Amino acid sequence: PGTTPSSSSSSSGGGGGCRKELDMSLHQALVLCAFNSPTGGNSGSSSSSSSSNPSGGVGGENGPKQQQLTVRQLSLATGMELGSAELKGTLQSLTGSKAKLLIKITDKTGGGGNDGDDNDGGDALVYAVNASFSSKLFRIKVGAVAASGLSAASKAAACQAESEKVLAHVSRDRGYAIDACLVRIMKARKTLTHPLLVAECFSQVKFPATGPEVKKRIESLLEREYLERDESDPNKYNYLA
Repeated sequence: PGTTPSSSSSSSGGGGGCRKELDMSLHQALVLCAFNSPTGGNSGSSSSSSSSNPSGGVGGENGPKQQQLTVRQLSLATGMELGSAELKGTLQSLTGSKAKLLIKITDKTGGGGNDGDDNDGGDALVYAVNASFSSKLFRIKVGAVAASGLSAASKAAACQAESEKVLAHVSRDRGYAIDACLVRIMKARKTLTHPLLVAECFSQVKFPATGPEVKKRIESLLEREYLERDESDPNKYNYLA
């Protein structure tokens, strides 16, 4: 996702409220916006902290008390699947980066917990806005989580998906290149037999095309009526202007 600049009022160390511009991804912005909602998208199990934090999580000095949301509530509020890599990465980036905008205040045992990637516990893990966060900068960039923060399975799945995407693009581009080469040859020669057309194509394309690959593209050109089979010899092709 791209970055989403947003402005918010936050404490900046001196006690007074001031506006800050946050440069973050759409997923990060969705998580923070969930804390602006009175229920965080789901009132089922939300809770508020005691008055030990009078400034509140979002609203400033006169705003509501600090809101606590479970991972399940954040999943429902943002539309990110519970336990997914995108939700894990987003929460890690907001709790473990230099711009530590959220804090994880409990874990399965009720202790403080660390900002790890075990955020698929549903109702066991609770997050809150870091009311003590301060920065001298007006524009604060919230970085994405490092790849090492994700599980091995998540990284493997992401790599596999990326590889498949790249291979699909390469296959598509190779098909376009073979089509253009075949049309260019037939436009110049007008009539060619299948072996000669394939040999000409091999000599002109700039990558190691295969026979089945070229044959598939010839069939596609026949279907789209760039070429036609010769009536007297089905192994011969004629160019259609």
